[in-house]
Amino acid sequence: MIAHEFLTNGVDLFIEKAAQLINVSRDGQTALRGEFEQALARIDRNAQGGPVRLFPYSRISPDLAEQPKIVAIDPTIAFGQPILLSAGVTTSVISDRFMAGDSVSEMALDYSVEEADISEALRFTQRLAA
Repeated sequence: MIAHEFLTNGVDLFIEKAAQLINVSRDGQTALRGEFEQALARIDRNAQGGPVRLFPYSRISPDLAEQPKIVAIDPTIAFGQPILLSAGVTTSVISDRFMAGDSVSEMALDYSVEEADISEALRFTQRLAA
């Protein structure tokens, strides 16, 4: 019996064969290894290898390495809604406060985080809305 370890990006299933990633969900298409591995690096896993937290992309950038890990999706926090990880507050709350007139600096003080973190959460919610 031959066994393969499957990899996933959350959409498709892949196997590694002859140093290539083969997308078994799409009739054996080969995948771009570098991009796939960068995407997998945005998933925190438990000791058994199961996914426990995802860091979604918050920027439109050709360089995936520039993507910060500030916004997270963790099913054990806020019912899996996107959160600003350092504060544990949902990105939708940050966006709602901003739309209501609260400044980035006010929210950074309220949540004891950097202003850049608040800005990243706002960038993420804006990207979701697009």
